Amino acid sequence: MISNYLNKRFSLRNLTDKQFDSIVDRLAEELSCIDYLHNYDDDILMKDWDNLVKYKVCATDTNSTVRTGMKLCEHFFPNFFKIKNKKGKSFEECWAKESLIKVLRWNRKSHSTPYLSEIRRGIYFTQGLTKNTMYRPHLAKTITYGLSKNVVLDPCAGWGGRMLGTLAAGKKYIGFEPNTETYENLKRLLSFIKCNNNATLINDAVENIDKYDFENVDVILTSPPYFNLEIYSNGPLQSENKYQNYQEWCEKWLTDVIRLTTSRMQVDGYSCWNGQNIGNVKLLDDIINIHNDIGFEINKEYGIVSSMRQANQKEPAVKRRKELTIAFRRAT
Repeated sequence: MISNYLNKRFSLRNLTDKQFDSIVDRLAEELSCIDYLHNYDDDILMKDWDNLVKYKVCATDTNSTVRTGMKLCEHFFPNFFKIKNKKGKSFEECWAKESLIKVLRWNRKSHSTPYLSEIRRGIYFTQGLTKNTMYRPHLAKTITYGLSKNVVLDPCAGWGGRMLGTLAAGKKYIGFEPNTETYENLKRLLSFIKCNNNATLINDAVENIDKYDFENVDVILTSPPYFNLEIYSNGPLQSENKYQNYQEWCEKWLTDVIRLTTSRMQVDGYSCWNGQNIGNVKLLDDIINIHNDIGFEINKEYGIVSSMRQANQKEPAVKRRKELTIAFRRAT
C-alpha cells in the first residue's frame, strides 16, 4: 500500500480525514520496512565527484540548495543515522511504526507530498532529535582553495565533506577520526575517488596529535562535536564520553585541541572552525573566545545561506546565514 502514496504528489492530502485515519497504521508499518538510507549507483557518485572537482569557487556565502558532493557523503556514511541525542535516541531507532505514524500525520498537515526526503526530515522534527548535518564539500573546497597553499588538517574528520572539498581543491588532507566505523567509511570513500596518495587518515583522537609526525599545515578546517548533543558512539576515544558537562568538555577538550592543532600550523596559516550556539551549548562563542585568548583574530567568515523557502523571506541574506565557518589568523 505504501507504494501508492510515497513520493506521490498530494497523495495523502487528497484523502479525507476518515480515509487517512483508516490506513495510517498500515502505511507506517510498511514504511518502517523501507530502506531509508541513501544509495546511489557508482556512475552517479562519480559524476558527483567530477562536479565537485569542476565546481567554481566564488563567494564566501553560498546557498543551502548547492549540494555538489553531498551524494558521496550520504552514500558512504550510513552510520550518520546512528547519531544519538543526549537522551540516547537516534534516527535509526525512530524509524519504527509508532514514530512514523506521527511523522505521516505531520507530513500530511505540513507538506503537499510525502517524499522520502521529507519523511526523513519529519523524524528529526517530530521525535525531538538534534538536526545533524554534514559539512558541505563545496564550502570546504571554497575555503581550502582560497586559503591553503598545500596541506589541510581536519581534527574531526567526520562525514567526509571537508576531505572531499580539500582534495577537489587539489590540496593534501590529514584527518583524525576516533570512530572506527566512520574511519573505515572514510577509507572506502577515499579509495572510490582514487585519491589515496593525497590524504592521510588517522584512526585516533586528535588530542593524541603529538604521537604523529607530519609537516606543519597551512589550514585547519573542522567542525567539532557539540558535546552530548551529538553522540557518535560509546567508544572511549569519543570526546563526549570523557567529560561530565559541556563546560568541562570546553575547558579540557576544545581548548586543548585548538591549542594543539594551531601549534602544528604555519605562522601565517588559518584556523577555520565551524559551529553555532545551540541553547546552553555556546560552541561558536567559545571557539571565538579560545582563539582570541591564544592570540588569533577573525580574518574571514564563510556561511551557508538558507533558501527563501526555508527562512523568513523578509530577512536579508546575512540573517539567513547558517553553518558559519570562521577563519582565524594570528593577530599582527
